[in-house]
Amino acid sequence: MILMSCPNATNAPEPNGRRERLTRDGAFYGWPTFSPDGQRIAMAVMSRQAWIDDLLSYGEDMSPRARQRVELAWMPAAGGDLRRVMPLHGLGRPHFTTDPERIFVFQSADPDLSDHGGLVSVRMDGSELRVHATGELHSDDWPDSSRGAPVSSPVMAPDGRHLLVELERQIYLVDLPVAGATPTDVRLDASQPGQLARRISDVGGEFAGWSLDGREAVFALGSSLYRYDLESGSRQETTVRIELPRQVPEGDILLSGARVITMNGDEVLPIADILITRNRIAAVGPHGALRVPDDAKRLDLAGKTVVPGFLDLHNHQGTAQETRLIQPWEFISSLAYGVTTGYDTGAAGASLADYADLIEAGELVGPRFFGTGGILLPGVVDDLESLDDARNLLRRYVTAYNLDGVKEYAFGDRRKRQLLLMAAAESGVPAHTEGNGENKPGITEIIDGYTTHQHYFTIAPLYRDVVELMSRSGVGYVPTLLITHGAQGAEEYYYPRMPVHDDPKLARFTPHPFLDRQTRRREDIWLQWLHDDEWAFPRFAKAAGAVVRAGGKVGVGAHGQRQGLGYHWELWSLARGMSNHDVLRAATVGGASIIGLDQDLGTIEPGKMADLVVLDADPLEDIHNSTAIRYVIKNGVVYAADTLSELLPESRQRNWLQGWQDDLPAR
Repeated sequence: MILMSCPNATNAPEPNGRRERLTRDGAFYGWPTFSPDGQRIAMAVMSRQAWIDDLLSYGEDMSPRARQRVELAWMPAAGGDLRRVMPLHGLGRPHFTTDPERIFVFQSADPDLSDHGGLVSVRMDGSELRVHATGELHSDDWPDSSRGAPVSSPVMAPDGRHLLVELERQIYLVDLPVAGATPTDVRLDASQPGQLARRISDVGGEFAGWSLDGREAVFALGSSLYRYDLESGSRQETTVRIELPRQVPEGDILLSGARVITMNGDEVLPIADILITRNRIAAVGPHGALRVPDDAKRLDLAGKTVVPGFLDLHNHQGTAQETRLIQPWEFISSLAYGVTTGYDTGAAGASLADYADLIEAGELVGPRFFGTGGILLPGVVDDLESLDDARNLLRRYVTAYNLDGVKEYAFGDRRKRQLLLMAAAESGVPAHTEGNGENKPGITEIIDGYTTHQHYFTIAPLYRDVVELMSRSGVGYVPTLLITHGAQGAEEYYYPRMPVHDDPKLARFTPHPFLDRQTRRREDIWLQWLHDDEWAFPRFAKAAGAVVRAGGKVGVGAHGQRQGLGYHWELWSLARGMSNHDVLRAATVGGASIIGLDQDLGTIEPGKMADLVVLDADPLEDIHNSTAIRYVIKNGVVYAADTLSELLPESRQRNWLQGWQDDLPAR
C-alpha cells in the first residue's frame, strides 16, 4: 500500500509494516500507481511553490512555475531518484495497462489536443506519445451549466479495449473501436456518451479502476467498493467499515472567576466558574460555589469574558479533492480565531468526510466539521425528473459520505427544487439554498421549506411581508456580508482599515503567499474605492437585524474569506444592523439551532460540549473585542489562541505550517 502525504511519499509494504520514505524532495505527490511488474511507481508531482502558485492563479498562468504546474514522473518501487517524463496539465491520474513500459495519463485542455482534454500514453523516457481518447474531457468535476457536466478521469483497461470515465458522478464503461490490434482514437461527448458507452454505476461512483486481469471494473462511492463483471454485467458491493476511537480528553478542568455570557437568553454571570469534565461542561455557577474534584486542573480567568465557541455556517475551507494535507492551514486559522464548529455548504464530498473524520479522531486539529458535500449545479440535476431521482441524488451526496445536508445551487426549475427538498426531508437532513442575487427564487425556496437561505437578499430594506415570512417559516438566514451579489462585499471594507499583512497571528497560521496575494497589492475586479456612504453591507445588516427582531433565525457565515479573521469581519459587519448581543447569539446558539446542533452546542450550560472562547475584553461593550482571544477551548482541550499550543489537560506544541513554508522564500 502506498501512503501519500506532503511533504514526502512513503511506502508501507505490510498493514503493520514500517513506513519508509521513498522520495527525497518535499513536494505534492498524486495518484501513485505500481507498474504491472511491481518494479516502478508512476505519479504526478508538483512542487509546493508551484501548487501554491496554481491555487493563487485561479486557473490563470502567473509564473513559470504555475505554467509548469505538474509533471509526470516515476521512480523505482524500492526508492531512488525521481525520473521526470513530461509536463502535465492537471493531476492526470497516471496508470498502467499490461505494458510496464508505457504510462497512461489524462491531459487537460491543451493546444496539441485541439483545446480538449485527452487520454494519452507515453514511454518511460517521454517518447512515443500516443493519443487514445479525446473530446469534452476535464480533470476536475465542476460542471459547467452551459454545456453539462464534463467527462473526467478516463482509465484505460489492461487490454486497451475499454475505458472507464466519470460523467455527472456516474461511472461509464466505453468500448473502444479496434482496427487490427491497435485501438483507434475515439471522441467522447459529455452530453451524449453514445452507443459505445454504458453506465455501470447506479447511485454514483468515483475513483474508477480495473482488476489486474481486466475482467472487472472497480469503483467506489463513500465507504462502498463496487466490482462490475464485464462478461456477466453483474455488480457486487462490499461495504468497508473502518472505526477509529473519537478523541476525548481525560480529567477535569476548572475555569475560575470569569465573566460568562452563557447565551441562555440575556443571562450574564458576572463572576463565575465553569467545570469541564472530559469534553463536556459539567457545571456552571457562582465563583467558589462548585464542587470540584481535588485533582482538577485550574485556569484562573479573573477579568476575562467567556462566550460559547463560534459557529461558521458558510465555512468554505478550500481544501483540495485530490490531495490530502497533513494539516490544512484553513482549519488551524479558523480555530485560532474561535471558530469551533464549521459548516461547509459546498465542499467536495470525499474530502469533507475525510477531514471531518480525521478531526474527530484527533489526527488533525480544527473545528468540528459538517457540511453538504458537492453543490447541486444546474448541470448535475438535468436528469432530475422524479422523487426517485432526487432520492438517488441524496443517496449519492449525503448517505454515501455520511454528510449533513444538501446544497441546491441556483437551478431555476422550482419543481426540481421541490423534489430535492422532499427527498431531503425523507432523509432527515437540512436542505440549503444559494441566494446568488436572485430574490424571487429565494422567496419561493423559503415558502417551499428550505432550511437556510445562504447569502443576503439584494434588496434592502426588507419589508414586513418578507421579514415575517422568514420569521414564521423558521428558515435560517446566513447573509455572508463579506462577499457580494450586486454590491461591494464587506471584505474589501476592512483591508485598508487594518494592518492585515503585518498581523503576526495571521502570519502564523496562513502560508504567506496566500496572505501576500490579498494584502500587498489588491488587483481584484471587485476592489473599488468607495465613500463610506456607498457601502451596501450596513443596509443588508439592518435587514438581517429586522429578521432577528421579528423572532427569526440568523446565523454567521464568512464564506472562507480571509480565513479566521474574516469571521470577525462578518460579526462586525452584522453589528451595523443589530445589537452586539444579537450578533453573539447569531454566532453561537442561533447558528447551532439553524443546523440542528443546539442540543450540544451554542450555550454555556451543563451537558453541552466544552467549546468556549476566552476573551480579554467584553464583546457586549464593543463587538470588535471578539478578536481579543486569550484561549480557545474545543472539545475540552484548552489552546493558547495566538499559537494554538495545547495547554490543558496536556501541554503540547506544534509547528503548524511545516510542509507549507519550508521551501518558500523568506518573507
